[in-house]
Amino acid sequence: MAKNKNYSQNLADTQQDIYSNSSEPPVKNGGPNKKIYIGIGIACTVLIAAVVVAVIFLLSGSQGEQAGVPSMTSSSVSSELEALNTNTFYDGILIGGVDVGGMTKEEARKALEEKLPQADKDYDAELTYGEKSWHITKENLTFTSNLDEVLEEAFEYGRKGTDEERLEQVRALEKKPKDFEVKTELDEASIDAALEPICAEINREPEDATISAFNSSTGKFSFKEGVKGVQVDEEKLKQDVRAVLLDSEDGTGTVAITTKEIDFNINSSDLEGNIQKLGSYSRFPPTPWTAPTT
Repeated sequence: MAKNKNYSQNLADTQQDIYSNSSEPPVKNGGPNKKIYIGIGIACTVLIAAVVVAVIFLLSGSQGEQAGVPSMTSSSVSSELEALNTNTFYDGILIGGVDVGGMTKEEARKALEEKLPQADKDYDAELTYGEKSWHITKENLTFTSNLDEVLEEAFEYGRKGTDEERLEQVRALEKKPKDFEVKTELDEASIDAALEPICAEINREPEDATISAFNSSTGKFSFKEGVKGVQVDEEKLKQDVRAVLLDSEDGTGTVAITTKEIDFNINSSDLEGNIQKLGSYSRFPPTPWTAPTT
């Protein structure tokens, strides 16, 4: 026991000697080092919590993007929702290959009427009759299109459904623009209108036989024989021209005009058989009249 007591005393003296050679006082239990460790522990805890929050935020944003709705701040989403309520076409909208993003309906209509072709083919039907020929081209034809319907359909894109659905559609236009097709068709009534003056030029009414002259010395009449009329087979012509303009690949071709004859009603024989001498006339004065003698 005495030996252990002496050892403890020596250890205490040694520790006292160590601190006696230092300018700093001995460190007591729970001193400044403990506060440092506590501070470091708190900082690490806060840092770990911040990292966890950031990871959760990134994961939630990634899930949102996978669902088709990119993660955005509330202010940017609000700004996008305001942009949805515009009176112009959304960016990424095309009509007939023409970019109309940022245009109003009227501005888009004007741009499309200037840029879109009025006809989808060359359209040139050549009509022949004897030595004459005529051409029906797109210059004397009219065309119709579904431009009004397409303008409305394109303008309504992204304007129906919930706000989230609308945002998803409009955002998708940035990567994949949407093009709306305009269809142009030939107005068949304009074909008939273009054929009218051509038929009128060919058609001819029949002419009956007529008296052309009278020979006083022989007492006989001369006759002009009747002339048959000509009439275009308009139904066949319309069918043939439609086949060229509508059914052929490029809308071009030649059509021979078909006609039929129309007989006249009175020929020269009819006239000759029905003419009779009803009297005569002379321009010379008659012999003077004299009274009888008694």
